[in-house]
Amino acid sequence: MRYWLVSQNTSWEHERQLSILWSPRTDVNGHRVPAYDRLQKAEPGDVVFNYSKGHFRGASTVIARAVPALRPYGDPEDGQVVKLDMREFSFPIPYTDVPREMRARMVGHALPFVGGTGPKSGQIRQQYFSVVPDELAAWLLARSRTDNDA
Repeated sequence: MRYWLVSQNTSWEHERQLSILWSPRTDVNGHRVPAYDRLQKAEPGDVVFNYSKGHFRGASTVIARAVPALRPYGDPEDGQVVKLDMREFSFPIPYTDVPREMRARMVGHALPFVGGTGPKSGQIRQQYFSVVPDELAAWLLARSRTDNDA
């Protein structure tokens, strides 16, 4: 099992209602994008942390691998879709609650946080789909609660 982060700032409401992740296969110029390619690596049983507008909003489980699909909301566009068992947190977790030291250890091309010393250091990297290290996954799961929890 692997852990992933999906950044859904503009697609959260649509994808939450449909229990899916959808992405194009290429950028507007027809070039491949690593964050879109990573979606094809998600396997059934993997956990995806849903992130939108500064908060971790859920921990969903992949139930089917990516398959070709038109975008099921908004303007039709060729892409790919992953089906999820969507589990929304009862109380979203602000990314700023993640200890700064932990965020500093999780920077890099496919990782979720921005590194460096600039004003964006420690913020969520704006890429659609990224790897979540086990340490962050455990931290989020320990602090999360869903309406399905007893």
